[in-house]
Amino acid sequence: MSRFDESEWQQNPDGSVSPRGDAPVDMGEISKSTYFKRSGETVQQALNRMPTGESANLVIPPGPAIDEDGIDLPSGTVLTIVNRTIKQTTAGNNILNVDDESHVTIRGVGDATLDGNGVGTVGNSGNRGIRATYSGTSDQTANLRVENLTVNDTAGPGIAASGPSGGYYATGVRIRDVTIRNARQRGLNLYYVSDFTVQDTRFESGSVENILTAQSKDGSIENITIDGGGIAIDVGDGSRDVGVRDVVAKTDSQGYQIQAEKGSKRVTFERCYSIDAPTGAFGTAWDSVGPDNPEDITFKDCVAINAGDIAFLAEGKSDADRAKNIRFENCRIINGSSYGFRGLNVDGLVLEDCRVVGGGYNRSGAVISNVSELSVRGGLYAEQSNSGIKLGSCETAEVAGAKVQNNDQKGGGVAGIQVADSEAVSIHDCDLRDTQSTATQEYGVESIGSSDWNRVHDCDTRGVVNATPVTLVGANSVKHNNF
Repeated sequence: MSRFDESEWQQNPDGSVSPRGDAPVDMGEISKSTYFKRSGETVQQALNRMPTGESANLVIPPGPAIDEDGIDLPSGTVLTIVNRTIKQTTAGNNILNVDDESHVTIRGVGDATLDGNGVGTVGNSGNRGIRATYSGTSDQTANLRVENLTVNDTAGPGIAASGPSGGYYATGVRIRDVTIRNARQRGLNLYYVSDFTVQDTRFESGSVENILTAQSKDGSIENITIDGGGIAIDVGDGSRDVGVRDVVAKTDSQGYQIQAEKGSKRVTFERCYSIDAPTGAFGTAWDSVGPDNPEDITFKDCVAINAGDIAFLAEGKSDADRAKNIRFENCRIINGSSYGFRGLNVDGLVLEDCRVVGGGYNRSGAVISNVSELSVRGGLYAEQSNSGIKLGSCETAEVAGAKVQNNDQKGGGVAGIQVADSEAVSIHDCDLRDTQSTATQEYGVESIGSSDWNRVHDCDTRGVVNATPVTLVGANSVKHNNF
């Protein structure tokens, strides 16, 4: 039997609990002993009133906002906030603390809010909506759950969870149906966390990064909406085995809206949308200090709309220190203004069935430099004032089945596919077309510089009627093309 103060609360026949005289409030399934915050006591006093060592559900009933912060939640607590706001009042405090405590659930019913209230200075310690920290010299069980809650206007991160570091993790973090609004540092910060899920969550008007994972692993970020603030999602600092799916992001970031960086490995971005990115939409990045390049990163079924600069970037640190195994599969670029796909300093780069469509591209559909083991298969690359697919200093590359369409190149020195200073490039089964009204494209396939040992086979260049179909330098092979 749940325990509660019957002078203020009643248990209804359907199992719900409500204030006396009010309509029932659905509390969901409550399997633990249930206690209620009484009038006149603080949240911390109510928590301290529960029996030591007993897992229990503390209900914060509806009422006026509670001015309280620095609230410490013990292990086993289920804190349920019903149509109520808890406000931070002291700079440097977090509203809720979960320090080395496990199996804690924080959930809302109705309009439940943790309000940072504009208190505190960005960059100072504390000032989080929820802080969960775990220490020790081994992995620590967190089993932290936060659901159906709004976190608003914090000077620090809206929610921050961190493990022991040094190769040890806090395990089991679940964030679901949460809105984080105007977090002036980060929305959600996960540091040394494993087995995590962020699901059905919205970020609004944030600042630096909306979601940052650092040194975290075995996680899933799904069904996320991000509207405003800085970088949308940053899977960085050695994070690995993370899946990011079904994201819609529209931010003011001057970096890449959605990215994997600094030694991240085995990260997949799937069905993600970047809208109106001022600079880049999707990308990989490296650490300027160490040799930490991203590896095994996949972007699949992702769409960049109105990107202000490079829409999709795969980049390693240098020629001698490269990113590895970056894939773009069935990705789309709509109405961009600069490069479509950009590859630089990568070993193992794949563009498969990608498309550049519409807009005012003033450069190239794809520009690939200093890349080995390159595969461009299928897809449409529609360019306006430079070559459609441009390869420079590449080694061992294949461009197969691509369609390159020139919409408005305005004339000289451009080609459907251009190869510069590259070796062992195979271009085959491609369809090259000049669809501009002036038909002034100069080349179908062009090879310049010190390019050598390249092959152009089975390509159709009849669509570039006033251009030189193929011009090559060095020892190359041209066979079975339709000019």
